[in-house]
Amino acid sequence: MHDRKWILRNAPAIYFDLHRATHYSQINSVEFQWTEIRNNNQAPQPVMDGWKSVRERLLNQENFGLAYLNENDWLDETVAGLTKGLVGSEEKARSCYTWVRDNMKCTNPVGIYLSYGLTLNQLFQRKQGSVSDINLLLIAMLKKAGIQANPVLLSWRTRGAIYFDYPILHKFNYLVVELNLHDKKVLLDAAEPILGFGLLNPECYNGPAWVIEKEQVRKLNLSADDYLEEQQTIANLTVDEKGLTGSVSKIYGIPGSFNIRQKIKESGQASVGRYLQAALGRQTKISELTIDSILFKEEPIAINYDIQINFKGDSLVFEPVFSDEFLPPINPERTDPVEMPYTRNLVYVMNLAIAKGYQVMHLPKSVKYQMNEKEALFEYQCIQSGQTIQLRCKINITKANFPTEAIGALRDYIQFVKQKIYEPIVIKKI
Repeated sequence: MHDRKWILRNAPAIYFDLHRATHYSQINSVEFQWTEIRNNNQAPQPVMDGWKSVRERLLNQENFGLAYLNENDWLDETVAGLTKGLVGSEEKARSCYTWVRDNMKCTNPVGIYLSYGLTLNQLFQRKQGSVSDINLLLIAMLKKAGIQANPVLLSWRTRGAIYFDYPILHKFNYLVVELNLHDKKVLLDAAEPILGFGLLNPECYNGPAWVIEKEQVRKLNLSADDYLEEQQTIANLTVDEKGLTGSVSKIYGIPGSFNIRQKIKESGQASVGRYLQAALGRQTKISELTIDSILFKEEPIAINYDIQINFKGDSLVFEPVFSDEFLPPINPERTDPVEMPYTRNLVYVMNLAIAKGYQVMHLPKSVKYQMNEKEALFEYQCIQSGQTIQLRCKINITKANFPTEAIGALRDYIQFVKQKIYEPIVIKKI
């Protein structure tokens, strides 16, 4: 028997910021996994299973594989009704998915097994269960419809990274479904009512995941580097005796649409207006807010609202980029990697008409900033022609995860972007 001690000296304090998936990533620790027992003159006895044996065990458990591999004849009538008259696997899969999502209530947002003492039939009758209960039911219904589907084990971003090669099951806390449509594979989560077909919670994009198939365990990489937030914003504005007035229209991408729907789900539509007002500041007054495609869950959210900024004396000073997308600064002392929730391609266009009797005193200059070739790009074009100004701003960040050696360049990029988009336009009465 040997005793060992590991001591961490001069450990930095844990701090929270928005460029980190979870504060657990700041914790330095040593974990041990028992792999085998060795006694004198005896062959080693393995303790830690490989993925092959774990797969076999999972598929033969009542609270996992057998739950959806059994015949489940009690599903015949329901699945037949859902797929009647439908042609093609995708149409049938959409029908089953929509029914499960809209009829089952998720009472526990974590889990990879069927809840203790629960059968799929009981879940079907109760119409509520954990995320794993609901998605295992979806797999059973898809199987009954003749469509191949498999469970996918993963860990949420806020839970921290998991080991890529070792099947340490307590590290996993979420189960989704991989649907095989012959020509493509689609990931589904029927436990989240604000998701559409083929969409996942942003928390799922935490790197490695494992598909549990009958014949093998297949690795799947759900990297935030492949999760894009693509936004387009158009502002049509006027400066006259009323000040700055006009309308802003914005279309969110997949992550942004999920976040808006989540706000509505938790706090109602009015919370979106409060969120936008807080993002744009007290100087900007928002009115006539409309939100489109809330219930069309596979469609991007589109918002429209009017704005007004009043003159102060004979001057109007305003920041021309009206956006709620926030790039948090990076702590100067930070040394660990940056973990953004998604990549970004944000385009903002402003068309500004200035009435006679008003003069532009300050106009931001056009610039272009590129980080490490194609990792991040910022374009800012501001052109005045007579009494009109057109501004086009583009923020393109092609990675979500940045190693330690890239932190300095990313910090400089974010600082440059923030300084530029906060540079005001100044207009004065003449």
